[in-house]
Amino acid sequence: MNYFHREETLNREEIAELQLQKLKRLVARCYEKVPYYREKFDAARLKPEYIQSLADITKIPFTTKDDLRYFYPDGLLAVPVEEVAHYHLTSGTTGTPVTIGYTQADWERSAQLMARILNCQGLRPGELLYQSYGYGLWAGGPIAEIGAKALGARVLPVGGGRTSVAIHWLKDFRVRAITCTPSFMVHLVETALKEGVDPKKEWVTLKLGIHGAETWSRGLRDKIEAALPDGFRAYNIYGMTEAGGPMAAANCPVSYEESYLHVWADAFLFEIVRPETGEPVEPGEEGELVMTTLDREAAPLLRFRTRDLSAFKENPYDCPCGRRGHPLIKHIVGRIDDIIKVRGTMVAPSRIEDIISRIPGVGEMWLFVIDKEEGKMDRLTIQFEATPEYWKNPEKKEALEKQVVQKVTDAIGLRVEVDVVPPDSLKRFEGKAKRVVDQRKKI
Repeated sequence: MNYFHREETLNREEIAELQLQKLKRLVARCYEKVPYYREKFDAARLKPEYIQSLADITKIPFTTKDDLRYFYPDGLLAVPVEEVAHYHLTSGTTGTPVTIGYTQADWERSAQLMARILNCQGLRPGELLYQSYGYGLWAGGPIAEIGAKALGARVLPVGGGRTSVAIHWLKDFRVRAITCTPSFMVHLVETALKEGVDPKKEWVTLKLGIHGAETWSRGLRDKIEAALPDGFRAYNIYGMTEAGGPMAAANCPVSYEESYLHVWADAFLFEIVRPETGEPVEPGEEGELVMTTLDREAAPLLRFRTRDLSAFKENPYDCPCGRRGHPLIKHIVGRIDDIIKVRGTMVAPSRIEDIISRIPGVGEMWLFVIDKEEGKMDRLTIQFEATPEYWKNPEKKEALEKQVVQKVTDAIGLRVEVDVVPPDSLKRFEGKAKRVVDQRKKI
């Protein structure tokens, strides 16, 4: 196996000891340097010295996104503002943005963690990465770039969009790997085919897709890989701006098969809790992911509620890849905020996506529309494009409608309706895809 740093090969006991040392230092530092945390600790009658084991982390109050918004514009800092070398912000589309500061040491640590991911997934020094995550105030693009440089790889720093030229640059520059959202990867392939460029034949050097920033299913992964050169793998990465960027967890070549991700446990302490109570769940049981950053200087997080849904693997340690102490979590199945309740049934959009993306005849774009007529029950409609072959053939189109209804209804236990639309008729996304349209909120 090819490892970027020896911390990847520490065993479970060594990782646990390292985590405990870091957690004790972190708690003491937050209590001393951050009034917000001191007030929370005092309110809970908790002193730093009460944290003597990893299990004691459950004594610490949670931190939420609303808590972080309160500290806009400088952010929740544990260092003087003059020591902040970089800032990144969340989008602020659902309220006041969250500001995250980095010291220079934070920035360099982020680069090392990202380099670890890229190396783990197969990028090597001297190879070329097409960097297509957004730049600006979002952390994704800059962190991917500095990670590639820390690895010794070369970078084509394009950022988001530029689809019409990207389909040629991927061939002309002999690109080895690409970083982008999975929905943008689908959009790239679709655009290439429309313009007479066959990705299977013309992007022959492209072997790695490093995808994150949105929830996506194994079905969509398989769809992406089927359209690209033999040997191409679409890998998953996980992180968030609040925790420093998209470098907290990632597939390795072994865990990729079942869509599990290694947590970099020397830098992050992950918990999975019941969203309603905050109580820990057992391995294999789904719940809300809670994240503690063990190394961050400028903007440390204690027990941050991510709102993302995941689960530890039932046997999360001792992966055959050799990263024995870095536990495996299930790919993010959705966000608590995205789970939709329809006629009393909780529905994860990613579950539906996983089903329909595997059905022949379903095109490249789909939406889930929920509405409710006055006096009637909620209605869930799956709106999707048919491929040209199915759209032009009434019999195939009718059979496709029935198949989607049957498979989804059987899987989620809820009768759905379908609306098949022509190819290329639904909106495309170069950033995060927005799959759910809840029209009930407008009533």
